[in-house]
Amino acid sequence: MPEGVNSTPYRPTQYSNRAGMPAGAKHAVDDKEIVAYVEDAYIANVKSALELSHAGLWDAIVASDDVTAAHGGFRGIAVDDEKRHYFPATVLLNEISLAYATNTNPSTSPDDRVVLYLSPSDHLLTGDYLCIRAKPDFFATVATRRELEAWLVAARVKLATALSLDNKGPLQPPDSPPLQVFPQGIGAGEGKPRDSKSAGQFKYYMAALKRYRPDLDTVHGFQINRGKVYLSTMSPGGLVTSKKEDRSVLSTWIAHIALLYKADSQRDTRFSLPTPTPHFTRYTVTLSADKSLGLAPVYISSRCPGRCTWAAFEVPDPDDATSYAGKPSTGFLKSSYQDASKTKKETQYLDIAHKGTWLPGLVRHWPVAQVGDVIPETREEYVKRQKEIVHLASLGDPLNKCTSVLHLLKVFYDAIETHFRLYKERGVIHRDLSWFNILCNPWHDPKTTPEGGKSVQEDIPCIEQILTGDAAKEPCALLVDLDHSAGYEPGKRVATGARVRTGTPMFMACELSSSTKGLVYGDTSLKRLGRKLRAVEELGPVFERAFPGDDGTFMEKFQLVLKAEEERIETGVNVTTDPQTAHLPRHDMESVFWVLLWCLVRACPEGAAFEDVKDGDFSNWANGMLHHTIGNETSRWFQLNAAKGLGAMLHEDLAHFSTLIQDIAAYLVVPWALYKDMVDEDHVHTAIRRLLLAQIHALANDPSKDVRLNTMQPRVINLQNHTDYVSQPSRDYVSPWASAATGLSSLASAMAVQTGSGASAALDVPGSVHDGSGASAGRSKRSAPDGDTSAPTSKPKKKKTTSKKKRNAKAQDGPDAQSTPNSKLSAAARCESLWDSWLWFAIGRRGKAAADELESRPSAA
Repeated sequence: MPEGVNSTPYRPTQYSNRAGMPAGAKHAVDDKEIVAYVEDAYIANVKSALELSHAGLWDAIVASDDVTAAHGGFRGIAVDDEKRHYFPATVLLNEISLAYATNTNPSTSPDDRVVLYLSPSDHLLTGDYLCIRAKPDFFATVATRRELEAWLVAARVKLATALSLDNKGPLQPPDSPPLQVFPQGIGAGEGKPRDSKSAGQFKYYMAALKRYRPDLDTVHGFQINRGKVYLSTMSPGGLVTSKKEDRSVLSTWIAHIALLYKADSQRDTRFSLPTPTPHFTRYTVTLSADKSLGLAPVYISSRCPGRCTWAAFEVPDPDDATSYAGKPSTGFLKSSYQDASKTKKETQYLDIAHKGTWLPGLVRHWPVAQVGDVIPETREEYVKRQKEIVHLASLGDPLNKCTSVLHLLKVFYDAIETHFRLYKERGVIHRDLSWFNILCNPWHDPKTTPEGGKSVQEDIPCIEQILTGDAAKEPCALLVDLDHSAGYEPGKRVATGARVRTGTPMFMACELSSSTKGLVYGDTSLKRLGRKLRAVEELGPVFERAFPGDDGTFMEKFQLVLKAEEERIETGVNVTTDPQTAHLPRHDMESVFWVLLWCLVRACPEGAAFEDVKDGDFSNWANGMLHHTIGNETSRWFQLNAAKGLGAMLHEDLAHFSTLIQDIAAYLVVPWALYKDMVDEDHVHTAIRRLLLAQIHALANDPSKDVRLNTMQPRVINLQNHTDYVSQPSRDYVSPWASAATGLSSLASAMAVQTGSGASAALDVPGSVHDGSGASAGRSKRSAPDGDTSAPTSKPKKKKTTSKKKRNAKAQDGPDAQSTPNSKLSAAARCESLWDSWLWFAIGRRGKAAADELESRPSAA
């Protein structure tokens, strides 16, 4: 799972799925996990740097009459009166900002950039496409000098009047200009009436601000604790704070404003925000003189400090706002801060993987000139990081968009084939295969096809080629995210360029995820598995297309291992895993197993009820997987060695596939390190592909055994104190495509836009099922806000569900896996698709009423 996943696209942050979780718990997590380094010379260093770059500026700010007056007004407010000091502190900060701008460049234009502080303590910030729903006490944006001066003119009069009345209520600032959008933020502050020992809320605001600013390497803030104040700087490399100073010390406030101006001057100017509107956020990124992209940001997968990954779908026409929801997305851009010590970055591994020809099944990319200084770490637990931008020319859907079990198994077959070719032929091992990095329904920019000048490697059999014999078929899987990859030399079994062990905890191989103590291998039973592996050879031409040139060596070597395992068990030899082992291809294959298991266990057959019984086995298992941590491996290891129990977690309609889970697990729990000289390095790829091929072939030849899946809703975890259903936001929610229609005056028509040909086209919606014409079905109600907190949350009345036999029969008549025109999905629709996928990880966006409504919809099939 991406590090620090805590929010869902266009929905509120959800650190936990416990209903009614107080906000304080989120802040406690941040306070514990984000450790600050206190720099005693923090303010002195800022002053020295400023004097070096702008001699006399500091003294000029101190000498400003307006700054002196504002400073006096602020000092006169009682230290324990939290709300009364918001306005005076904001005035002081803005007077310093104006003095800074004036003395830096006296001839500055009224339209030049300046720092403007606001106090949005009583309302949520707008432009919150991540739906963090924060309202810091102080929030700095970049405005024009004209706006700053206008605010101060009104503020000086209002503050003087309020102070002269000597009332005890909050001091209200003048009306703020409409600039309080998160993507324009550059600084934040928090005020506490007491000497608070916790900085969790403040750290939360700082981390949130960095997540919205892909163009800033650092963000700055301050916290007032009663009569004390300290400053903070947060970057991907960590958090640094000053020591506490008396709030009356003017140098503290000057240093803070100076840091904000410095951060703005050093921003990555490739990023710009042309449409700062509350519901429709669209960036423009200029990658070169002839390449400018319009981007619709969808999520940030890791918080700050850390990789701070910022991702966005490419809008085909940056100058046409309607293309956000009315035209197909044409790419994907990812900005992140990678470990600076890595010998190669993601783009370099993609260059290697696609050298000469495109590797089928792997995400394609465009070259991007990299610029970015190394950001130093602040503590030993952090690492030096460097910004990297990756522009991808391939798109795919999350695994929950697989419409049937057959579709799902095909995707996993092709993913394994691609992984094998990646390390065996291209010398790159992935090292982080997870739900998030294996996609279905791949689409590639036509400019990357042979017609675009670069060919695709041939003679790599994908599952559709194997089943049909049609060499024109392409893989139905897409491997993405090589930012944890390493170079790999087949045969040497050592990954190069890998600084640390990596992986998503809940999908990581047990051997790598265990602590310093090895895990004990149990007894294995391979005879039955051997018969199944050999039986696949009876598929004739299908087997020959899957494994061309097979000479029987694989089964011969398997029999040698089988004999050796029988002797080991008979003699009682105790074997354990090696936590210090290198990351090997077989470890990635175990990750594939855990991802497949997660997909099958959480999958809900189409038309079936999706709520588990209270405290059911499925709910307990899924909750345990979601909370799995590295070093605590006993539970998963036991499950892997007793896979029959894992198969029992599947929905009753999917029970037939439990045998496949058991067979793959039986192969994985062999102590393969003992037999590395007996088998080829790709033996595990071959074994799992054989098992998958047998199952796929059976389903393809008897569609009645296939099961169509609910692509919108997984089975619901239902524990006494833990549920997938979460509280909905108090404000109205506008879905991505509806926001495109309401957020801009140019999109006055709510559900129709004009295409380039002049024909009317409805805004596209990613549906779970489609009728014969390809029109989206069963989603019309989704365009309305569904965040009704007044909706009843009592347990719904049991609904009559379609029988298993009838549901499975639909698979024969329904659309095939590729019926959804995924290549036609807009940026808004793809945002919505990802939005749905977070449900599979208990990061909910549907309240109970919305989930009940979804369940009550008739099946379009």
